[in-house]
Amino acid sequence: MKKLNIDLGKSYKESMPSMKDMKEEMHYPSFHVDGDKDLGLPYEGTMLVRFCKREETSRTDADGDKHYSCQIQVKEIISVKADEDSEAPAKSYGKDTENALDALAKKLTRKMSKESDEY
Repeated sequence: MKKLNIDLGKSYKESMPSMKDMKEEMHYPSFHVDGDKDLGLPYEGTMLVRFCKREETSRTDADGDKHYSCQIQVKEIISVKADEDSEAPAKSYGKDTENALDALAKKLTRKMSKESDEY
């Protein structure tokens, strides 16, 4: 199996240069599942999936900015390992939730770096 340690996080500053005053927050791509049953997934963990790359686009703008887009079809979840200290984010709105989500994002980034070495 080919080992890939790719951090897919991107800061808002990188994706929207016009918003230079924003905090250095990371956002990540996601996939959405609809179905007739609960998958029983932990809040946070490591997942091994079988996938198919459906579409891919790579281009460079006139100003030299590179853009890559890829549509991935997740065909099967092969295994899931829950993080031992995984906690759900705060259920309140406002600054508390923002702080909780920022903390979780930092924690996830660190864990992904550590756990990717296991594969």
